[in-house]
Amino acid sequence: LIAQIPKDYYEFLLKLQKNLASKIKSVGKIDYDYWRTYTNDKKTEPALNFIDGDLIESFLDLSSAEMAECTEGIMYNMNGQNRKATVDDIIKIVEELSRIH
Repeated sequence: LIAQIPKDYYEFLLKLQKNLASKIKSVGKIDYDYWRTYTNDKKTEPALNFIDGDLIESFLDLSSAEMAECTEGIMYNMNGQNRKATVDDIIKIVEELSRIH
């Protein structure tokens, strides 16, 4: 699914994605940024402005402790006020996103 999302929402998901990528080790222990990099015979480009829905959904498979670790540094805009996101905030958002596709 390809969709445009508001900047605040993108920044929220990007921070979660970065936290998850550093926490979750892939099969073969391939670095997430390396795996997502576009490469052909002429150039190599990093993936930019891209949210990986599969990686975001993997948040739901983590233990409670791992979820708490992945929320560090993530701010959540609630009724016009920024506050630190809780595990429950992120679970709710990820579950809503997973229903889209």
